[in-house]
This record gives sequence, C-alpha cells and structure tokens, in this order.
Amino acid sequence: EEKIVRLEAEIAKAPKEMVPIMRAILADWYWHYFQRNRWRFMQRTATAQAPGKDFTTWDLTRLFAEIDKQFTEALSAEEELKKIPIGKWDALLEKGTMPDAYRPTLYDFIAQEAIDFYSSGEQAGAKAEDAFELSANSPVFAPVEQFLKWELPKPDSLSPTLQALRLFQSLLRFHEKDQDQAAFLDVNLQRLVFGNNKAFGEEKGARYKAALKEFVDRWGDHEVSARARYHWALALRQEDELVEAHKLAQQGAEAFPNAIGGRMCFNLMKQIEAP
Repeated sequence: EEKIVRLEAEIAKAPKEMVPIMRAILADWYWHYFQRNRWRFMQRTATAQAPGKDFTTWDLTRLFAEIDKQFTEALSAEEELKKIPIGKWDALLEKGTMPDAYRPTLYDFIAQEAIDFYSSGEQAGAKAEDAFELSANSPVFAPVEQFLKWELPKPDSLSPTLQALRLFQSLLRFHEKDQDQAAFLDVNLQRLVFGNNKAFGEEKGARYKAALKEFVDRWGDHEVSARARYHWALALRQEDELVEAHKLAQQGAEAFPNAIGGRMCFNLMKQIEAP
C-alpha cells in the first residue's frame, strides 16, 4: 500500500515527460495489490455510497476502473511514447525471450501491459450488466484489413474487451507499414488468440481455425507463423484431431527450429506422442 501512496505523490510533482511511464507503473502496482489481496476483493460488494480515496477499501469494480484510468492516461501520450525506442529502457526492464523487434517502442510496451490487464480472467468479476460481448461472427477473426475497418462501439460503461480491441487496432495501425513485420504480425496473431479466449458463438472454433490458416498461408515465411501453427495445432488437439495437430506442429518445428514458435511446436509434438 505504501509504495502506491508514495508513487502517486511523486507523479504529482514529476516532469511531464516522466508521467506516462510512471502512470503505467502505478497501474501495474495497483494490479499487483489486487493479486496479493484477491480474496478480499472477491468477497466485497459495491456500496451505495461512492468509494472514498482509500483504495484499500475499494471494491473490485472501483479498483479495476482506477487501473484502466492509469493505463488510459499513460497511453494518452501516444505520439511521444512511439518515438522512444524500448532499448532506451534496457536498464530498467527485465529481458524476456523475444527480441526488441516485437516491442520496439515504449508505446508497444505500455500498450501490451494494458492488454494483459484487459485480457485477465478476473475481469469477469467486475463485469457490468450491459458490458460489451464479443461475437464470434464479428470482425475479430476477419483478415487484418477488415479488422482495422471495424468501427467499435463506444459504451458508457468500462468494457475491458473493447479496450483491448482498440489497443490491438492502434498497434496494428502503428506497425502496418514497418519494414520489419515482427511487431505487426505478433499483434495480429495476439488478437486472434484473444478472440478465441473472449468470443461467444457456435462458429467460434471454425472461424478461429480458418483465421489461423489464413495467417499461415499469408505469412508462412515469417517465424511468427510457427506460433500460429502452434495455436492451430493446439485447437485441433483439443478436438482430438491428433494426427492433423501433430502434422501442423511438425511443420512449425521444422520450418523455424530456433524460433520461440518452433520450440513451442516441438514441445506440442512430444506431448501428442507421449503415451
């Protein structure tokens, strides 16, 4: 609790150039606070009286609204953040397994942090009655050009699903004309997996697999396609189509053996082969 209070005080007097990243950190810290006190929030209900400033007494909806607010304000400095290479922050970031090309700017980094929050399963606990529901027949599984033309509704209440979809569109437009397609393809694959996790409707499975096939057919010469094959094979495995799933995983593993997706495919092959 103390570090959140101190950071809020520092934001109030920080140079404006520092405020966006500090707000993103604050959003993460609120999220960490929830994760450590999950049981408390799950037992609380909203009160008739508006919550006060003491965040330790908030209900789940109020806390998530604050995290959303901090991410939204951080990302409002979009143009400035897009000009800052992520490499400038190497001293403060713990390196992952992907190269910087997948998250080339500070805008990518913060937007992806926000998407992780909006995609979390706990969002269901704070869901409003009139919250937006993602249909499997929507453009979420359409080719990327159609997805980018999708005019998303603007609901009065907070919708994490809509917030995530807007960020996917923003990131795709940002990287649409990049010479290195890594970031663009990575986000494009992410939105398909997000659609599979969040959409409703009988056609979801068929549309998801068709979208992954279109991805592989179109960008099969890029290493991201190995991850697309992995997700495609995983969907088939869940339907007990083991022979076809193994075939797809093998294709991904052989095409890009040293890439993350290739290793994921290899591991999936071994799981299918196991007695």
